[in-house]
Amino acid sequence: MTDHTLKQVSDSQRIIVSHHAKREKKRYAKAILLLLLAVLAGVVIGVGGTLVYIKNKFHRRPPSPDAVAEMLTRHMHEAVTLQGDEDSRIRDIIDDHMSEVDAMRRSTFRDFRTVMDRMNQQIAEVLGPERYALWVKERERRFGKRKPPPPPHERRDRRHNGPPLPR
Repeated sequence: MTDHTLKQVSDSQRIIVSHHAKREKKRYAKAILLLLLAVLAGVVIGVGGTLVYIKNKFHRRPPSPDAVAEMLTRHMHEAVTLQGDEDSRIRDIIDDHMSEVDAMRRSTFRDFRTVMDRMNQQIAEVLGPERYALWVKERERRFGKRKPPPPPHERRDRRHNGPPLPR
């Protein structure tokens, strides 16, 4: 073989080797991209799942008195066979006490709002109108512009519009 033939063979081998190296680089890049995509998907799913879990676990509002009364009645039906007029008598007892519980909730909520309003008024007196306005703006930036939750009896009316249990 001549030097010229050897040179052609080595050039063609170089072309084959460089083509193979390009394919390997593309495969490597695809593998890294796929791995990054999997990690990103895992992070998104993990954060989303955590937020849903935290919202459901820690941001539940207590059930309304009507819901508690229905739950107690249902559990009693499951645990004990009620006879005759026991069902209606027990439901009346539960309703009487749940109305008392509802009254306690309403008064507690009013007391809470009164204390918070008084606290904000005193803070405003210390800071003055301009600085208090800055504080309100900063508080809204940090925590969002949240309105105080409605009183329990209004939440109950919105959540529990279904028919009551039979007496």
